[in-house]
Amino acid sequence: RRRFDGFLAGDYLHSGGELIFGQRLIALAQTSLGWSLKTSGGYAISTALLIGADGRKSVVSRHLGLSRSMPHRRLAVHATLQSIKANPRMGEMHLFDAADYIGLNPVDEGLVNVSGVCRKEDLEGQSSSSALRRRIQQSPNLRNRFAWYAKVETQVTCPITHRVRGCV
Repeated sequence: RRRFDGFLAGDYLHSGGELIFGQRLIALAQTSLGWSLKTSGGYAISTALLIGADGRKSVVSRHLGLSRSMPHRRLAVHATLQSIKANPRMGEMHLFDAADYIGLNPVDEGLVNVSGVCRKEDLEGQSSSSALRRRIQQSPNLRNRFAWYAKVETQVTCPITHRVRGCV
């Protein structure tokens, strides 16, 4: 994600854009010319195009009244793992029973972002790292692809779903 964000930021700055850090969106309104935004630091921004790509807890969709509540039944466990052999330069999805899955997104030839999606109760009584490793070991296609260490740093995301009523 860090490389992807860096690429986007560099391309945006090269095309004449300006990045403003440390700000929170506090007001958003549609105007006859596009959009008007206000930030926590006092910035007032007018723009013809607004892209609210701010994730599953979208502030933009909340400001526009587009967010819908969703039951939180599933979560994702994320880790960056060392590959035993060179990675192909493409993402992969490995499907399991109960609609669980593991997504692989290569960072480079030796590193892979691994995301396992499961039900909350699948983690009860174990660490997120242990749960991800257990699921990977259940797959003949995945069990021998990664170098495991005593402690693998993971992040857990819950909820993983976000629904909106529509687009503006």
